[in-house]
Amino acid sequence: MMSVNSKIVYNIQTYSGTDHDNICRYFATHDDGRQNPDDSFYIFDLGELTNLYSLYNSLLPRVKPFYAVKSAAYDPLLSALMELGSGFYCGSQKELNQVKKLGVKPEKVMVSNPCKQISHLKTAKEHGVSLLVFDNEHELRKLKNFYPTSRLLLRIFIEEDGEEKVYSSKYGATISEARKLMLMAKELDMNVVGVNFHIGVGTADESGRYQQSLTDAKKLFDFSERNGVPLKVLNIGGGLRANNSNLRQTISSINFTLERLFPTSKYPDLEIISEPGGFFSETSFTLATNVIGKREFKGTETPHHYYLNEGTFGAFLSLYALPRELKYFFMSESIEKRSTANSKLWGPVMTCIDKVIDNIILPELEIGDWIFWRNMGVYSFACSTRFCGFGTKSFYNVISNNDLLIFQQLQQKKKLSRFSFEEWTPNEESENVLKS
Repeated sequence: MMSVNSKIVYNIQTYSGTDHDNICRYFATHDDGRQNPDDSFYIFDLGELTNLYSLYNSLLPRVKPFYAVKSAAYDPLLSALMELGSGFYCGSQKELNQVKKLGVKPEKVMVSNPCKQISHLKTAKEHGVSLLVFDNEHELRKLKNFYPTSRLLLRIFIEEDGEEKVYSSKYGATISEARKLMLMAKELDMNVVGVNFHIGVGTADESGRYQQSLTDAKKLFDFSERNGVPLKVLNIGGGLRANNSNLRQTISSINFTLERLFPTSKYPDLEIISEPGGFFSETSFTLATNVIGKREFKGTETPHHYYLNEGTFGAFLSLYALPRELKYFFMSESIEKRSTANSKLWGPVMTCIDKVIDNIILPELEIGDWIFWRNMGVYSFACSTRFCGFGTKSFYNVISNNDLLIFQQLQQKKKLSRFSFEEWTPNEESENVLKS
């Protein structure tokens, strides 16, 4: 059984009378917790996470979220989601051990990797985590040998447009393969409890692919029922993003299709789960970077080159895993009023590969200026390589007093909370920073 480590407590700075951006600016001038005053750092906004969790539940009332730990494996975020009632999707032994240390209950954990290392499989069994995913005969036989009492979700193939097959080329059984696997599992006396698919993250309206995948899942539910093995779990995977302009259209389609194919009247006990990652993590973190160098190339199209203490071997590597528009703000309004020019941003590693942005219009910056990047939670520190010794290591946790009330209202009853809240009171120096 997973047990809670009662010694773990996370300090959260609460605030009122200002906003999140000003809190970020404040920490740039107060380097407690950083090795060097000009080191980059993250701000984790517990209030943003709380509002996103509330939004998710309101948009998908039949669906229970199992947060994808890989997206941002930050302990305070995981603990907050645990206290809000989320489950967790783990893909490795390390992630299993991480959620165990935090005290997540085994029934709130799923191993969604269809091809598991045997030692990782044994760890899941030791922790009592029984809900696992498979998509082929070899994995099924492996599970029979090493975890015969596991509860299995069969991952099915999804249709993808274009030449690049991001998910379907690696994972997922076709409908005909899935039927054979279900019969094989029955012969092996393995407990297949449901169906799993994963659409993945995109910017378009994914309604069509959800409709097709849910239709395929329904075919397997019907097939399994005809063969005397009624299914109990439907996992619709991840891929939804909170700041996607098509979010509500996609979710409306999901809810409509769920009720059409899996009506509550016929499936009153069906457990529908999902694997949100970026939905919760992306906008919950802001990254602060410092301008550590500057060069000028007068007479060229990009006269100003700036060097940051984070780059494409660190936090910005996440842009390759999940392409998105970078949004930023500066230390003060006075910086924004400076004359602008085409600029290039480099990371700190000594290679031309470490280029953050090739061409961007910025006010003229000076060494020591701060740039704050919004929406830098998803895969940012998760993908950081720490190459050459660079990489953001410092985090600050904040929540507004208004959001704190919402968090406390949504918290599930617990004898022990992970969080200690401390009121942030700006002194005269910090007030001047915020007003500059």
